[in-house]
Amino acid sequence: MKFIFFTICIILASNICMGQTQQEMNSQAKNAHNKADLEMAKIYRSLMSSLSSQNDKNLLLDAQRAWIKYKESHCKSLANQYQGGSMYPLVLYSCLEELTIERKKQLQQYLDN
Repeated sequence: MKFIFFTICIILASNICMGQTQQEMNSQAKNAHNKADLEMAKIYRSLMSSLSSQNDKNLLLDAQRAWIKYKESHCKSLANQYQGGSMYPLVLYSCLEELTIERKKQLQQYLDN
């Protein structure tokens, strides 16, 4: 959580210097999350196609579904303190991006082994 707060502070400080609006920062955070999600999905599909047993595929599918549910719930809980405010999307999408990048690395390690 400290990392997310620190990251948001850095983003805000650097973007204030560039004169960005909150809406622009929110949009950039959403786009960054979407990019990370597409990259993770590509690795997930590669991993899924590399698995030979249907049981392994089912287990990975179950794990991915549970991870998605966790990611969304966790990030909503972190962003909740900003509910109704203009920073809510920035906090939410920054968290989603961070967790998606971590999951992407996990899936890539699994694929590489």
